[in-house]
Amino acid sequence: MTLRNAGITDLRFHDLRHCAPTNFRRAGVDTETAMKIVGHKSEEMWKRHNSIEEKDLTQAAQKVHKYLHEHKPGTVGEEFGNYKNVSHQESKSCP
Repeated sequence: MTLRNAGITDLRFHDLRHCAPTNFRRAGVDTETAMKIVGHKSEEMWKRHNSIEEKDLTQAAQKVHKYLHEHKPGTVGEEFGNYKNVSHQESKSCP
């Protein structure tokens, strides 16, 4: 099937360089590996070709919601009480 038959009239080959980084990110491939695959040598180039859309933001919020639902902490005072005297640099993980 040609692009014209599919109703795609404004695709340039270079547009695919924008799709690949976005698809790698969405698939969960780490940035360094994806950059090597697509040939980006800098974070700036990676960011320029990686698209964040509304659905990406929604999925991120859903993942955090699911995580928090599955890892329900106790009350705020109970969970964070042990962290009162710990500096941000000393803290290794989020409760």
